[in-house]
Amino acid sequence: MRYVYFAILVFGFSSCGEDSDKSGLADRIAQLERKIEVLEDEKVRNKQSEEAKGNKEEPKKEPKGIPSEKDIISNPKPKIEEKKPSEPKTTKPPKPANDITYHYYVNKKVSVKIHPWKDGRRAIELFDLYGKKTFQTEDINLSYSQFNHLSFHENGGVKKIKQSFNPGASMYMYESVMEFGTTNEPSVMYKSQWPASLDEMMEAQIPWFWNKRTGQWVKQEIVIEQEVPRE
Repeated sequence: MRYVYFAILVFGFSSCGEDSDKSGLADRIAQLERKIEVLEDEKVRNKQSEEAKGNKEEPKKEPKGIPSEKDIISNPKPKIEEKKPSEPKTTKPPKPANDITYHYYVNKKVSVKIHPWKDGRRAIELFDLYGKKTFQTEDINLSYSQFNHLSFHENGGVKKIKQSFNPGASMYMYESVMEFGTTNEPSVMYKSQWPASLDEMMEAQIPWFWNKRTGQWVKQEIVIEQEVPRE
């Protein structure tokens, strides 16, 4: 390529400088050779520079959504706590309807035993401190009904039983209030009805006492003294 440039230049100068002298032509040719060398050197440098640029590797770009190694180091993965499986909660099963209900004295002896319902009835038994039965009644839920509400002494013995009785197809309601000693011995009872006449209200004030020998309530007898006419 250098000789091509030189030939073109020589041809040009020879065609347009036939009138100049030979010494001046030689100087011009020397200058042109130096310029050609400068151009050749510059061309080589430009080519090397372009090759150097082409060999430079572009930084790899991480795909979107995937963290780079730098991000992983600077932002470590949060520690996930493993959840322990929760233990099943144990609940007490409901009390069966056929279970017996007990009430106790303070010394853990049985005071009251309430039996389960059977055919519309359930028995209620009272015991003393030695386990001997002292009294028995029952709840009834049939075409007629009878229910007992118990209250207790501090030692666990029954203090009072309030018994209500509904004969069913009747306009009357009956109530009995029974009182007991501290070891479940029956002592006294009062009976009443509602609605009540004046005489029936007076009758409700008469007490009934417990007969230990017969195991029954006995109404108190009222003796009315009458004056014997004098002769």
